[in-house]
Amino acid sequence: MPRFTHDEAELNWSPSHTFRIRTDEADWTLTPETALWVPAGCPHRVSASVDDVIFPLRFPTVSLSLAGALGEPTLIRVDADLRRAMLRLVQAGLSPRFDRALEQRHVLASLPALVAPRLELPMPEDADLVEFATALRRDPATAPGLDRLAARLGLSERTLLRRFKRQTGMTVSTYRAQARLARSLTLLEAGLEVAEVASQVGYSGTSAFTAAFRRAFGRPPRTLRARADPPPDTTITRAAVELTSRCEHATRRRYALRFGADTRPTPSR
Repeated sequence: MPRFTHDEAELNWSPSHTFRIRTDEADWTLTPETALWVPAGCPHRVSASVDDVIFPLRFPTVSLSLAGALGEPTLIRVDADLRRAMLRLVQAGLSPRFDRALEQRHVLASLPALVAPRLELPMPEDADLVEFATALRRDPATAPGLDRLAARLGLSERTLLRRFKRQTGMTVSTYRAQARLARSLTLLEAGLEVAEVASQVGYSGTSAFTAAFRRAFGRPPRTLRARADPPPDTTITRAAVELTSRCEHATRRRYALRFGADTRPTPSR
């Protein structure tokens, strides 16, 4: 997974997919309802499927005062107004009909009020704890507890619990709960039923999973599941576009954006 560092700040968002970004401090899981602000110069890696629709929106340093004190990676809640503003900014990179600088200002001005609670999974420093945390993120339902690692290392479980919290800022139980939610996003988008997802990530039942999901994301998991299996009459046009150099990702890959029929841009030729 390539590692990127940009001279401009970046707002990473997907209108239709769940994907992950890893910074030195944390592993972020993003949905269409969230975006990640990545400051200029912050190393990060993007993990997504090849067909995922992802937009890394760049912002020049001169305009960053509008974003307030966002000096570190920050999770942003995407409401209807911000979604429209980001779509206009993408269109501004494709057509002279849009004022790019104006659309950038609209997006930046809205960010401070939309800072969201974090769903992050910080990585510990010790190699053994990294192995433990990686197993939790991969399979939070069946990953072994710290007691097994403590026995292997000849240490007390309490010692490892303190070390884990000191290095991640979380207790193991909180970390596992976050890992369950992060994993559930991927499974829901893949089309699994809510009850099956609840079981796979380790919840005792669908109601417990739904309550935890709603507390974290402000909506029930069935809404994300619905996007994985849209009704036949949903009108969404998929237009593949290559962003201009000011808006494209360092990988120079081709991105696609799903526009409603009434907002589809006409790329300049």
